Amino acid sequence: MWLDEGSDILNEGVGDNDFSFSFFRIGVCKFTKDISYSCNVHTKVASILVMYVYLIGHKSDMYIHTYVGTTENFEERLNEHNNSTLWFPIMVLESTNSLSSKLQTEWLRGKHSVEDRIKHGFKLVRKYCIVAYVAEIELGLLAQMPKGDIKDLSSDFWNTL
Repeated sequence: MWLDEGSDILNEGVGDNDFSFSFFRIGVCKFTKDISYSCNVHTKVASILVMYVYLIGHKSDMYIHTYVGTTENFEERLNEHNNSTLWFPIMVLESTNSLSSKLQTEWLRGKHSVEDRIKHGFKLVRKYCIVAYVAEIELGLLAQMPKGDIKDLSSDFWNTL
């Protein structure tokens, strides 16, 4: 699966050799596929559905168009997007079902440039203590990412947001 730590996603370019689309994990907290948690009030165990809120891009002659969506299966959804136009993943946030629509709504607010959407994605990671998967590309704040499969971001990076 594309979310395995250290796995490469879409290493092929999208018509321009300036882009490489390996994904690496950053984040503060980690959820697993089927998390169980104990509810202190009712002492019940429940399974939490993992959802993905994603930022993808499509390169045109002048700039990169972006799209923010939500899905249970990012790979499948990206393939559906690519039926008509070649989109590439930029950032994927891992969340719960109950949080995903809120994340999508917040991510869509504000400016629509790819750089601003990347920055806003990092703000959401910090605000909600969630995991993000980021493309290794020289674009916006992603250009500042340290090398390695798991990105250990310094407080200096988070303070620039």
